[in-house]
Amino acid sequence: MVNIANRCRPESRRYSDCFTNSSDHDDLKADLEIQASDMPSEMQRFALYSASQALRLYSLEKNIAESIKQDFDRTFKPTWHCIVGKNWGSCVTHSKEHYIRMMNSNLIILLYKSS
Repeated sequence: MVNIANRCRPESRRYSDCFTNSSDHDDLKADLEIQASDMPSEMQRFALYSASQALRLYSLEKNIAESIKQDFDRTFKPTWHCIVGKNWGSCVTHSKEHYIRMMNSNLIILLYKSS
């Protein structure tokens, strides 16, 4: 498993690439709810953090999805897919223990890795 606690790189903040257990970030994650997950708890925490950062930094769904995908490709190796939107359906095949669906208000975030 990748040690994500050491991923902070202040020189690169275009996309969120820092994960901490700080209570400062708990309020950001509070708006996100995990609807379904087949993912280890450490990876789930990183997904919540990455999504909360993307939601804070971007307003366009495309940019939110790109930020989360790039965080996961960089941290947990490719190939991750991220879908963000308000009204859509899906049927996907994912690698075992590499799937999460989160909700923020009425915005759904689907993140999964394919082989």
